[in-house]
Amino acid sequence: MQIWAIVKKSTRSLRSVVPIAARSVWLLKVFETCVLSYNFAVARLGRYLVFVSGYAIFTRRMKARKLVGYSRITLE
Repeated sequence: MQIWAIVKKSTRSLRSVVPIAARSVWLLKVFETCVLSYNFAVARLGRYLVFVSGYAIFTRRMKARKLVGYSRITLE
């Protein structure tokens, strides 16, 4: 069973974006970028995969700024 966190598209400016699991954000490592109808960045948090909207701005330390929100989908 895996849990996927999907960050919703931000309705604000490109600079206003994302807190996923606040403390966990620093642990995220972006290993792939997917260009779809939305620009998503796929990050891995431990054994979980997290889809971050392209509006999320990361620093070299992978800090996410403000988050719009996210939903969880449990896959079995």
